[in-house]
Amino acid sequence: MKSILSITLFCLLSVLVAAQNGAFFTIGTTGSINLKITLNGKNYSLFDKFVTFQNIQVGTYPIVIYQAQYEGAAGFVYKKVYEGDLTLSAGKHLELVVLRYGKVVWNEGELGKDDWANQWFNPGSGTDFGNAGMAGTATVMSDENFTFLKNILARESSDYRRLEIAPKYLNKNLFTARQIATLCEAYSSDYIRLDFAKLAYPFCYDKGSYFVVAATFSSTYMRDDLMQFVGRQK
Repeated sequence: MKSILSITLFCLLSVLVAAQNGAFFTIGTTGSINLKITLNGKNYSLFDKFVTFQNIQVGTYPIVIYQAQYEGAAGFVYKKVYEGDLTLSAGKHLELVVLRYGKVVWNEGELGKDDWANQWFNPGSGTDFGNAGMAGTATVMSDENFTFLKNILARESSDYRRLEIAPKYLNKNLFTARQIATLCEAYSSDYIRLDFAKLAYPFCYDKGSYFVVAATFSSTYMRDDLMQFVGRQK
């Protein structure tokens, strides 16, 4: 009996150690149609605009990425936009975003607790920023409430109006970078979208992934402007 328990415990510990030594890989697109990829010889038709593969064994894997591009009378045709090697390191999360015109952007960070999630407070009007109790803690907006917020913004008559009401909904909430990127798509003007992206930055839970928000801009100038802004924040 002890032998069986020992073997079971060893197996469980082995699984836990393997998970800790594994890697995460997220792939997504700012385009309107999901990607198709061939990863390590296996074909995937991604079910969402962003998909995360969890606890992958570390190593180097061949990857080919196909993006749907408009070909006139032929409609949307999947074309190869990237072919190369994917290197996954222990305890790391590698993120890859295909921009709407085929450019590929990479980012890698440590797996683990996000320091911003520790006692993150939301600044409010008249707040004493030296006071640890300012305005109470904020939580990441639920999927249900986020869908409701998207619908509210979509109903507004103009980008200016969307930008005007945004602070009311950002207040006392946190958003993932992907959620903010989705909200950015409600703005047709790149200039107002940039204003919103900067406005929303303090309310981002995973600030290290803000490049996902920058990827919503087709203009290199706008992307660089936003990331320079992010770089200046404390």
